[in-house]
Amino acid sequence: MPIRLGSGDKLLILRRLDRDRKWESLDDKRYCRCCGATFIGRQVDVVGGTRGSGRLRLLCPTESCASTSKDWVYPARNGSDAAHSSRIHPHAPHDIHVVGLARLLRALRARA
Repeated sequence: MPIRLGSGDKLLILRRLDRDRKWESLDDKRYCRCCGATFIGRQVDVVGGTRGSGRLRLLCPTESCASTSKDWVYPARNGSDAAHSSRIHPHAPHDIHVVGLARLLRALRARA
């Protein structure tokens, strides 16, 4: 079940968990290479946190798709659903423990 976040908090989480692409606003679009859907940041599901200690993840908002931010790219500039690739860096998984969510949000807000 997705976690409900305020707009400012959701943008902070998108920026933190999707390190391969910039999120300037919740209206930024992404294209899912798994299901072919184009969506905006407002639609992305933030899930995780089983009993307060699970990891947070970003999931594609398409109901039958379980892709994460590593499967998303910027949409093509011509408006079609075909997408151009974005830079991908191998590094640790893009998730954080929910138990640290409040602390993370406080730290990110303090920097903003």
